Amino acid sequence: MPTIRIIALGAALACSLATSLSSAQTSGGDKASAEALFNEGVSLVADGDYDNGCGKFEASQALDPTLGTELRLADCYERAKKTASAWATFKHAQGVAHVQGQSEREELARQRVDALAPQLHYLNVGFDGSKPPGLIVMRNGGAVPLASLGVAIPVDPGAQQLSATAPDHESFQRTIEVPPGPGTTSFTISALRKRQAPPPAPASKTPPLPLHKAGLGTQRVAGIVTGAIGVASIFTSGGLGIYAKNRGDRSKEADYCPTDGHNGCSQAGVDLRNRARAFGTASTVTFIAGAALLTTGIVLYTTAPTENGRAARARLELRAAAAPQAVAASVGGRW
Repeated sequence: MPTIRIIALGAALACSLATSLSSAQTSGGDKASAEALFNEGVSLVADGDYDNGCGKFEASQALDPTLGTELRLADCYERAKKTASAWATFKHAQGVAHVQGQSEREELARQRVDALAPQLHYLNVGFDGSKPPGLIVMRNGGAVPLASLGVAIPVDPGAQQLSATAPDHESFQRTIEVPPGPGTTSFTISALRKRQAPPPAPASKTPPLPLHKAGLGTQRVAGIVTGAIGVASIFTSGGLGIYAKNRGDRSKEADYCPTDGHNGCSQAGVDLRNRARAFGTASTVTFIAGAALLTTGIVLYTTAPTENGRAARARLELRAAAAPQAVAASVGGRW
């Protein structure tokens, strides 16, 4: 017995110390703010603005909890037709007054509790079927203990927003209206449907093509472009050669070279012959460059990696010959 008494005495001292510390923490600025909020709440309630007035009392009570503010808040809830909030707040204030030995306030709170009790409206929220793991039920943004499901609890009249969620299940949301006055509203949350898993991706029957098979590849593209430029150069050289031959044949006409076909030419004939020689040289150079580009393009294309990753063996030979009046070239090799 002495041991139990010592423990009880220690607990009482601890509670007293906690109360003192709490009172010290709400001194100074917090107490001043709480007093200002309380006075503002009294003024708003006197003007009939109960919603804002209750908000001021709530803020004041949060800064500096006092029995007087709590009784004012409970009275404000009742004026705002929040019967359940008023009943619960008066009930709490009754207990605080009893502990503090304030019999008059305790009796006042008890009378208000008894007067509000017959006006309460109860909400009974149930759940259909078994509860999935991780089930969370919310009412008006606050979590509802799962143990209270199926139990009628007093609520304020008005809209009640209900929601239920669980991992791997579809969520549930519903808003119901609770009428004023005594009574009971029952509502059952439908069983949450299991969320369907996404279908697996179909297995590929054919393996994907390797990168060098799926496209031409950089080397083959380069070979095609280079070869195409070479072919264009060869055709260009042919045009230049035709033009050079035309100018040369025309310079041999009697109008430009009256004495003979090669000497005694006029200045116009000399100019034509010089132009023919210049275009002939350009034709030769262009043909050789085009042939070289075409050969390079063929080598790039044929030596690109194939299906087995090996480079094709190719051997090309380019032979070209040029004379004042003719150009010849040949390409040979093996693949």
